[in-house]
Amino acid sequence: MADVETKEVIGFVGLGGMGRGLVKNLLKQGFDVTAHDINSAALDGAVKMGASRASDIPTLAASVDVLAVCVTTAEVIQSIMLGKGGALRHMKEGAVFLDHTTTSPAHVEIMREACKKVGVEYCEAPMTRRLMLTVAKLMFCTVAQRNSSTGCIRSSIPMPRMSFMLDRWAMPSG
Repeated sequence: MADVETKEVIGFVGLGGMGRGLVKNLLKQGFDVTAHDINSAALDGAVKMGASRASDIPTLAASVDVLAVCVTTAEVIQSIMLGKGGALRHMKEGAVFLDHTTTSPAHVEIMREACKKVGVEYCEAPMTRRLMLTVAKLMFCTVAQRNSSTGCIRSSIPMPRMSFMLDRWAMPSG
């Protein structure tokens, strides 16, 4: 298991090229990951790597401390999180929602406000094909630990060759 103070339960939605890689790295670090994707072959691949299979997104959202979503557009994120049966209304108070989709400031504000209303921490963690930025953003946001006095979020995933960034803090969106 991963060496963290408290072991977060991680849910992951979206197992395309970027999402699959993030899940693979989380599993390599020893985290338990439960995944969901509309593409059954992608989900089967994550299960073969060691992830658990989620039957649906609302059930997944209700069972995790950290829900990471890595899909194509703001519209898809909003549909998953805010639409009919949306995942956000099922998340535990104090859980963390990681939005790995590259979107607009307007989307970030919509999601931040929606999360705030239900007591969920929102972390914008957009993906990029530039490795250094991707790793840095992942380090700051994925598997978050909140500092109770500052409200800051701290990564708990050790990343080889990027360990100098482990002690940096990222402020929540907003």
